[in-house]
Amino acid sequence: MKIRRFIVEYLNFNKSQKIGLIALLIILIAVKIIPEFVFKYKADLIKIDDILLDTLSEKNDLIKTKKHLTKEKEINIAPFYFDPNTVKAIDLKNFGLPEYVIRYFEKFRNSGAKFKSANDFQKIYGLKQDMFERIKPYLKIDSSKYITDNSRNRNWNIPIKNKVEINIADSFELVKLKGIGPYWASKIIKYRNALGGYYSKSQLYEIYNIKKETVDLLISEISCDSTLIVKLNINTSNFDVLNNHPYLNLKESTAIINYRKQHGLYKYIDDLKKIIILKQETITKIEPYIEF
Repeated sequence: MKIRRFIVEYLNFNKSQKIGLIALLIILIAVKIIPEFVFKYKADLIKIDDILLDTLSEKNDLIKTKKHLTKEKEINIAPFYFDPNTVKAIDLKNFGLPEYVIRYFEKFRNSGAKFKSANDFQKIYGLKQDMFERIKPYLKIDSSKYITDNSRNRNWNIPIKNKVEINIADSFELVKLKGIGPYWASKIIKYRNALGGYYSKSQLYEIYNIKKETVDLLISEISCDSTLIVKLNINTSNFDVLNNHPYLNLKESTAIINYRKQHGLYKYIDDLKKIIILKQETITKIEPYIEF
């Protein structure tokens, strides 16, 4: 009875009071829910803005890259028809060739080698396939100029066989030699690229796991033009260039860089003798590859 009396006296609201309570309840619910909804909506808007900004940024970067490449292409690429046996090496810049490829092109031609067909151009050290494909349509070679008539001086009983120049030979030429299959041909070229070229036939004995008998047979069939090797500048080459050379290890490369920083540029090969950890044997082996 007491509970019923309590309810009647204290919880019995008139119509106006009931409306007020309902309104207050609605306000409390709104105060609780609306801020969360607003904050979530703003967060979603911020995320959308970030995505749009990232997209626009990527698009701008792409446009800039395309403009840069287009501008570079307009500056560097100006192809023309030419005979590689007579063209000026400096003019090959019109095809966007790197400086080191042009230098090797000069060394190849100065060695007396001739381009008898367009495919001979692939023998240029450092020339990538995409570069060759870019240049190939513009190569114009008169092959008849480079056919030598040796009939008057030839002893027909003895077949004449030209030696293969080890510093420019490709895999196709190497596999024709005695004891050389595709595997050893690739090893010879790989080691040649690491060195920068061979200055002596005896360097072939240094190729890992190659048999002495194989090299003995090979030496009689090859020539080695040391003027074709690619040299490294001891005063400008960074650590990676030095350390990647087969004749220098990590400690020796670090010592060469540190000595250069402390004492200035190298002037003579004898300057390397001042580096304690460099053995005379190492200096002798690396000397043909160094320029100042």
